Amino acid sequence: MVCAATVGFVLGALMSGLLLHHPQLELEKPYGRIVSGIGILLVGAFWVESFSVTGAIGIAGFACGLQNALATKYRGSVLRTTHLTGLLTDLGVMLGMKIRGHTLENWRIGVPLFLSLSFFVGAVCGAFAVLKFELPWLAIAGVAYVLGGLIWSVVKRRIWLSE
Repeated sequence: MVCAATVGFVLGALMSGLLLHHPQLELEKPYGRIVSGIGILLVGAFWVESFSVTGAIGIAGFACGLQNALATKYRGSVLRTTHLTGLLTDLGVMLGMKIRGHTLENWRIGVPLFLSLSFFVGAVCGAFAVLKFELPWLAIAGVAYVLGGLIWSVVKRRIWLSE
């Protein structure tokens, strides 16, 4: 199962690299379609899970790799959205630099701190929801991704048409 998750993650990141080329946010890139594709993958993982847990993990890993490679830059810092390791590393390095006396803009500590806290709050809320309500959460997340991607595509198109 770990192998399926790892291979899926790397293949998802590879696909993102093929489609987007680099982590700079550019409106002409097909972000909406990719986000909707992530949603379709999550719904697919939910469906596949009933007969192949390993297959579902591989598909979900692919979706996570695809999303994680949808990084963006904020004031020169690359922000990833799937895991905490990079955020916590950045936070630790920035705190260490601040303690040593380096002058840092507040956002260099604030952004990774806010995103890390968001992961924590999301995990607590998600765990509570899963334990409290027996719903197909992976499918619900997938549908939310599809809708988010479609909304982004429509908004982007309207922005481009209005220019």
